[in-house]
Amino acid sequence: MKRVLCWIGGIVLALAAGLAIVISQLDATFISGQISAAVEKATGAPVTFSRPPELSLLPPGARFGAVGWDNVRDGQGVRFTAGGGEARLELRPLLHGDLVIDEVRLDSPALVLLLPDGKAAPAAPGSGNAPAAAPEAAPASAPLLLPLELGRLTLSKGSLQVEKGGDRYDLRDINLSVENLRNGQDAVLRCDFAYELLAGGRTLAGTLALDAQAGLFGRTPRVQNLSLTVTPSRHGLLPAGLGPLQLQGDAALDMAARQLQFTRLSLTVPQGRLGLTGKLRLDGPAFTGSVLLEGSPRKLASALGVPLRPHAQDALLFKGSVAWEGDTLSLSQAKGKLDATPLRAELRLHFRDVLAMEGSLSLGALQLDDYLPLPGDGRDAAASRAGAAAPDGKAVKAAARDEAADWPALNIRLAMASLGWKKAQLRDISLALSGSRGDYRLTSFQGVLGSGGRLSASGGADLPARQYSLDADAADVALGALLEALGKPRAVEGVATLKVHAGTGGADREALLAALSGSGDLQVRNMHIPALASLLQSVPGLKGAVSDTFDQVKVPFVLRKGEADLKPMTATSPRLQARGQAHASLPRQYLQGTATITTLGLDIPVNYEGPFDDLSFSLDPRFALDAVKGLGGSLLEGGKKAGSAAGDTAREAGSGIGGAVRDAGGAIRGLLGR
Repeated sequence: MKRVLCWIGGIVLALAAGLAIVISQLDATFISGQISAAVEKATGAPVTFSRPPELSLLPPGARFGAVGWDNVRDGQGVRFTAGGGEARLELRPLLHGDLVIDEVRLDSPALVLLLPDGKAAPAAPGSGNAPAAAPEAAPASAPLLLPLELGRLTLSKGSLQVEKGGDRYDLRDINLSVENLRNGQDAVLRCDFAYELLAGGRTLAGTLALDAQAGLFGRTPRVQNLSLTVTPSRHGLLPAGLGPLQLQGDAALDMAARQLQFTRLSLTVPQGRLGLTGKLRLDGPAFTGSVLLEGSPRKLASALGVPLRPHAQDALLFKGSVAWEGDTLSLSQAKGKLDATPLRAELRLHFRDVLAMEGSLSLGALQLDDYLPLPGDGRDAAASRAGAAAPDGKAVKAAARDEAADWPALNIRLAMASLGWKKAQLRDISLALSGSRGDYRLTSFQGVLGSGGRLSASGGADLPARQYSLDADAADVALGALLEALGKPRAVEGVATLKVHAGTGGADREALLAALSGSGDLQVRNMHIPALASLLQSVPGLKGAVSDTFDQVKVPFVLRKGEADLKPMTATSPRLQARGQAHASLPRQYLQGTATITTLGLDIPVNYEGPFDDLSFSLDPRFALDAVKGLGGSLLEGGKKAGSAAGDTAREAGSGIGGAVRDAGGAIRGLLGR
């Protein structure tokens, strides 16, 4: 036995020595020349070596220095270079006649693609417009096999550059490792690089890292433990504030059923996560599964450059069933929470020539202040306004009109339990919105004011042209409570009804107010204005003689470019009537008007003006002297005409004025008070 083993060992050593002698006698220059000639015959460009490859027996393989291949012609083509590398074969499979690559290593490989700047080449003659036939599917029983197995592929410090016209895509510092690429086994893939993309005049940059375990060849190709991380720089594929983006998941491909099963797929940024599970049918294709969205709304808004007011909860949770087939994406049985606000949704998106959206959204109580951007400093606001005003208005409108085709088609219904702003609250909200190409119609809107009253409205919006229209009704609105809820003084009390039809246009609040035109009618029941009541009480003899509340007030108005004419304004009550007119400037929030108040046979002219929430009332100065001369007699006469009960009151008031008549100076000072 020992003798046999010695013979076998001797034969192996002899074969090894013979192979070593043969390899040592091979002309490496001749071999590299043959390789270069073969590549040139196949591609039209030769491979160049800085030095002939070094061949080895144990293990079998070759080591080479710098290598290059240049097939660029007239500024188009492909160029490849590498600083060196090594390739080795596995010895044992080679003895059985199989070729298995143990390792391939490339140092500093660089690939340059120079593409023509133009449309795709026309179809070959005779091909017609019919789509190319899909390749025939492999039988379900036949596994997908590798033509060549590989133990390890390593690329270090590589680069890829693609140029097409003015666009350029650069990948730098590419490190790639593929291990165990064999039939029926799981391969491990690792890759990282830095990217810089220049497309459409915009530069995007960042880094990308990929790590995955995959069984790509066999009966059931699958990917496990996938981890893809994209970290944008200042000019990234994503806003830099989002930080690194990571894609993780597991997926398996069922060749027999022709579907891809996602058991776990999540897209994560530091501010939130989007998760997806389900099945993707390859015949169609179509997807059915579930979606989960969770994260921090305020952190996400801050990352996008929109700071919001802090909130104790700051959480978003949303999950539902999702289906995609053809050009339609459906979201059903969707529910979740925004902070403490519950929400539900049913939504369908149709991806056609123009995006179409239809569905419904239901929300609980929402405080709007918590989701409005915090005000910036004055310099930023001024710069923003200056930037917005810089472009020519006609040019902006023309550009917006040209892009009208990009506006989606909408058919949306919204229901909300409550919407709050400051102390104001609107409950039981419902609205319906429809339209397309930027021309939308608010077909209905309903809501109940928390301070008292009901609102309803309809209207339209031509967004490309920035033109808007509104028909609104407000009923039983408690004015004092509403002003207080809005953080304003209770300058007026009463229950109001408003009807208005108006239209406007513009890009901001100031422009919208300046262009507002239309008409309407305001009616107020039991109106009490404390400042006006105080003024009437200063008239000698009126204090306590008449009511300071108007039972019914009617104010028709006309709007012309932000300026409102209110006339004739009428107010009535059993012992107090008034008639007047006013002019209001909506951009300046300023009101100025006159009224004549008639009570007990006396006409009292009143002037008023000032900001909407701080009106000042005063008597006409010419009224003072007339009042001093004949106030007592007028009041007594008015008392006689008012009836016995009213007459008694008037006579008592007239008697009380005697002292004021004797002291004209004091009376005048009282009449001219506020």
